[in-house]
Amino acid sequence: MRTYKDPVCPPTVRSQISRYPVLGTQHPTPNTTYSCAFMKKTLKKWVIAKLDKLQGKDPTIPRLPDQRKYALTTEYLLASESPFFKKLPYEIRQGILMFAFGNRLIHIDLSLAHPTRNAINANPTFFITNDHCGRARVVWPLSPIDTGKPKCWQWRGCLCHRIPPDSRGDFHDRARNIPQPGDDRCCMGFGASCDQWPGQLPNKCWIGIMGWLLTCRQSYVEGIQVLYATNTIHIASKALLTHIPSVILPQRLMAISSLEISWNIGAHEHEGIIFLNQDDLESILTILFSHFPALRSLHLALKMQVNIQLPVHLGATLRVLDSFVRNTNLKFTVSVTSSVFRQLYRTVRGGITGGNLLFSDYQLWRHLDV
Repeated sequence: MRTYKDPVCPPTVRSQISRYPVLGTQHPTPNTTYSCAFMKKTLKKWVIAKLDKLQGKDPTIPRLPDQRKYALTTEYLLASESPFFKKLPYEIRQGILMFAFGNRLIHIDLSLAHPTRNAINANPTFFITNDHCGRARVVWPLSPIDTGKPKCWQWRGCLCHRIPPDSRGDFHDRARNIPQPGDDRCCMGFGASCDQWPGQLPNKCWIGIMGWLLTCRQSYVEGIQVLYATNTIHIASKALLTHIPSVILPQRLMAISSLEISWNIGAHEHEGIIFLNQDDLESILTILFSHFPALRSLHLALKMQVNIQLPVHLGATLRVLDSFVRNTNLKFTVSVTSSVFRQLYRTVRGGITGGNLLFSDYQLWRHLDV
């Protein structure tokens, strides 16, 4: 099979022209204006991409079009003739969709990275522990990431297998010493508890909703709402978060009610004390407050690289978080790098003079007057 590399006559235009007979004038002719405009646009993109590559520039992040051709979801839809929509009440349909695609922890990721390697083991018979999405088995002994190819923007999505299937709950994080959102590596192909989830690789790692969304417009409307509104969504891409209103539709952001966010925060040393970058913290809190109006549950994982031998000053950070909580109505959890948490834990535990000790060695509660 030949690889297409001609920027002047794209495959779509070439196939459009080939549909028309060469002889005879009674047949319609291709839209010359559209074909030329399309070729110019394609050629422009190709030239820009080549120049950026030669100059060592990273490709620009993909964005939503300025104007969509038509809306897939509308306020009014004609009744479908399918028995699923015609005979089943809306509540039952929602229950079925939630059972199939909802109430789970899922990843949405957009990153500039090297592409994944093509499979070299078509039917692997061996087992690799925590091989999320089956990526490691099909390319073993090579790395799943092909560093020989240039970086490109890639959308990724999958179920989260960081925690075991029986560990979801109010105290499934620090209380059971389970990997935190900041330690998640599912999108890299390594699920900490992937081998404990039922099913076969790689299907058990996929969300599996695409077939339903493509069935018809009615199924898309009801399915996309369940996907965004009933799942906890894990986002660890700083590029995605900082550009989120231009890459995800506002109606999807308005539907999200539960988030896990992994965010890198800078730190600097002053007179032997580590201070965290408050601008980094305030920027992510502003994004969350501005673009997720329906948010009800938030786990914010703050990742930082600090000298573990130096004390970390968290007073200003806690005051910023206090202010955020007062202005929202959230079930809010914050996790930090282990070395920083241990310092905070020792400080709080040493200040207890009466009453009961803390619930566990992995969680702290902060009293806040509102």
